[in-house]
Amino acid sequence: MADIEGVKHYHTGTHRTVDPQTTLARVMPLAPYMGITRVSVLTGLDVVGIPAAAAIRPNSRSIAVHQGKGVTLAAAKASAVMEAVETFHAENLQLNLRLASFAELAPNAVDPELLPRCAGAQESAERSLWVEARDLISGTRIWVPHELVSADFTYPQPVGAHLFQATTNGLASGNHGLEAVLHGLYEAIERDAIALWRAASNAVQDSRAVNLGTVDGPTSRLLMRLFADAGVILRIWDVTSDVDLPVFVCLAVSDDGVEPELGSGCHVDADVALARALTEAAQARLTRISGARDDFAAASYRPAVLAGRHEAARRWMSAPPRRSFAMARSVAGPTLRHDLDAALNRLASAGVTCVAHVDLTQPELGIPVARVIVPGLEGPWTRPGGEYSPGPRVRR
Repeated sequence: MADIEGVKHYHTGTHRTVDPQTTLARVMPLAPYMGITRVSVLTGLDVVGIPAAAAIRPNSRSIAVHQGKGVTLAAAKASAVMEAVETFHAENLQLNLRLASFAELAPNAVDPELLPRCAGAQESAERSLWVEARDLISGTRIWVPHELVSADFTYPQPVGAHLFQATTNGLASGNHGLEAVLHGLYEAIERDAIALWRAASNAVQDSRAVNLGTVDGPTSRLLMRLFADAGVILRIWDVTSDVDLPVFVCLAVSDDGVEPELGSGCHVDADVALARALTEAAQARLTRISGARDDFAAASYRPAVLAGRHEAARRWMSAPPRRSFAMARSVAGPTLRHDLDAALNRLASAGVTCVAHVDLTQPELGIPVARVIVPGLEGPWTRPGGEYSPGPRVRR
């Protein structure tokens, strides 16, 4: 009988229906079809020792190096491979498209004013491509912009492109359909919370700094010890928004020549959310050390940019951390269905009226992949001059 509720059987640093070894055993035979040529282990390049890996897909239409992290090496490999898997699916959509203007599709389309725009992008009455999604709140069908679903970033782009941020925000895969949807939703909530925190005053940002002594999550404490033993100093912020699902940001700073790096994470379980932020910070250090990421711009290595990163890190590290980890409330249950319902209820309480889900699963592969779009939430924050344009929640 199919497990429609998504019973969790793995809880080490994440909540999954199966362990990472099973995930890899299922997916790796399909890797050549998706262009994955190899999986490399990056862990030993840094002194921290938190596992990280990279899955390489040379003919990608976006990035060729996909990063993964985890509490165990198997989890890190599975994370990297599944990032490559979901990106392959988003680059090769098997969906019906519709060429239309928003006016032609309204009211059965997401209002572009509620979606993350590119900086300087202007609304156009011209037709563009749309993809049909399902609203997880109402259960109805709704049209969303193709540009927010596709990860094919090659040129020429389709008509009407360059209005929205071209990212993989809300793109996720999993061992179960609900797993993919949940992790896509976590990412959308995480990016929104970070944008709100980054837009806040220094005083508000500083007030969210967590006293590390209050962290009682077993996985997070294990990871924090690895950083401490390696001489890497951490600053952690609880940036949970009015959505009220735990979101953490972690800054890792050291004097060993590695640049200050950030990580972030969201989950219904606060320990998992913080563990994701910690492992992502470790992954970011390894990514910088290895240089094996093809979306690193040359400008990011300029002395002025590097100096700015260090200056920001010094400011962030200067405020005393007073917030208690216990203020982030866990609402995790025994099944993925429970967790998804909890997340949707909190989004609704925060005023969200639509959560669009596009099923990207390809039947011949059978790997659940989802793109989740939440109208009204902020998109991924970038530094001034980047793609990010403040949305309605930052502007209010």
